[in-house]
Amino acid sequence: MKVVNLMGRGPSLIRFSQLPKSNHVVLANDFAKEISQVDGFASYLEKQEIHLVFNMVNGGDNQYHHIDFFNKFNIVKLIRPYLNGLRVPGSSTQSIPLEEHFLGENHMKFMYTDLKYQYDYCGTGLAAFAYSMLDCSADVVNVVGLDFYKNLDYGISNYLVNGSEGRDWKKDGGFTVERMQDNFCRLVKGNPHIQVNLVTACKEFIDGMEDIENLNISVLDLDNTSNDEPELLREKQQLNKHIQRKKKLAVVLGGWHYPYEYYNQVRNQKIPDGWECDYFVVSHRDPELPNVLEEKQVLLKGRNDGILQSFDRQLYNRIITKQELKDMGFTYDEEQSSIGDLYQLNQWVQRHYKGQYDKVLFSHDDNYMLNDELFLDILENRVDLFLNSEVNKVTPIEKSFDWKHLSSGVLENTIVPRTSFTFLDKELLDKLAPDFEEVSTKGVDLDRSGETTTIYNLNDEQVDRSPLSSWNWPSRNFKNWMSDNGYTEKSVRMSPLYRVNKYLIEGERGFVWTKEDEERILHNLSQYYDLT
Repeated sequence: MKVVNLMGRGPSLIRFSQLPKSNHVVLANDFAKEISQVDGFASYLEKQEIHLVFNMVNGGDNQYHHIDFFNKFNIVKLIRPYLNGLRVPGSSTQSIPLEEHFLGENHMKFMYTDLKYQYDYCGTGLAAFAYSMLDCSADVVNVVGLDFYKNLDYGISNYLVNGSEGRDWKKDGGFTVERMQDNFCRLVKGNPHIQVNLVTACKEFIDGMEDIENLNISVLDLDNTSNDEPELLREKQQLNKHIQRKKKLAVVLGGWHYPYEYYNQVRNQKIPDGWECDYFVVSHRDPELPNVLEEKQVLLKGRNDGILQSFDRQLYNRIITKQELKDMGFTYDEEQSSIGDLYQLNQWVQRHYKGQYDKVLFSHDDNYMLNDELFLDILENRVDLFLNSEVNKVTPIEKSFDWKHLSSGVLENTIVPRTSFTFLDKELLDKLAPDFEEVSTKGVDLDRSGETTTIYNLNDEQVDRSPLSSWNWPSRNFKNWMSDNGYTEKSVRMSPLYRVNKYLIEGERGFVWTKEDEERILHNLSQYYDLT
């Protein structure tokens, strides 16, 4: 009985050591990083006869040469994943010391005719599987590392070891999960005399795939659980040394003003590769109450034209509905409306936070976004950073600084951060969570439970801030908590300016424009944008 072990580079490759003994191993593309970094993999391959199915990308062999792959291992055959005649032998500029073999006409009926080439498989991994099935005279083909890109749905990168190609979080070639599985099934069904044993991280399959008589599927559950047997737990610990899981950002909006425009701006922020984002609204009044829009329109009607006023009119062109929040992907939770600001974040922490997020953004819902690059720049360490640990002293620091708290801008004459737009790192939030109720309530003597109107007392168009002054205590408490817990020097700002940075203008009591701050905000905005 002839046994062939096929290996792709997906997360399920971690099971390589449990494969039965084979006549030879088939590798799909570049395994240089896996050989160098995965415990025991190099030792495993040193004992194998290797058939290498390898694409013809210029320079694709560089990493193999870097580890002296072709001298240290027993590679007996080089297969190009293309139908004979579609590519010119020797045209890749690769310097692999083996004769090139191309796929024969026996592959044509299993290939697609609407992909990159006239006849083509759904990627090199499927071509390597086809080679194992059609050209190796196999009785049994064991497969690991072929996960059909379903790993992306589970927040897990495409490869057991991060690739250098920039495709860790992207589907290569535009192939769908369904089509890749269809390609796989056609090869299995078309060769009923070959037993195929598939170990995969994929949990969902196309209709009929799990019923194929000569196909056995073992699903590798990559989720860590406390109920694992010791052997499985050790395997997952080994897996977690290598696998890249998506990091998670939670965006928490304090729901009170509900301008459709701001929620849409937040939802349209670009998310970097390797991150996923969940969106929440902590609601302190129903957005569909008539006065939510009416109270803004009354004040907007009497205001002059101007840049900041135009932003406010854009914000309150209409109010978002609960159905629209749901359609945008927000989780909407109604909470007791006793205290605003950080107390809303505390309510979210109590309901949702279990340590599952790497970063959390809390934002009031009266800000105005100036572009869609905020999350990209913050999460990829491209944003300007400033330290404000001494009163009226703002110091630029490296963009790569490992901050634990990040707020929008600075306040004069204090190091208390504005918390109307503020990021918290998991490390800080894990430590803050048990104390958050006290931090977000201590010193507050204004309780607005059940109230659904905004307090708008005007003095010559300026909204009086004093009725809510008691709600500034949570920010002061948070500053003191950071000082007591060693986070003052890890609390940074995105801007050395008040209420303005490159990415947004922070609102004040529901509006971007205030009579008192108009000149200062325009000046600050002009430091980032040409206002002429």
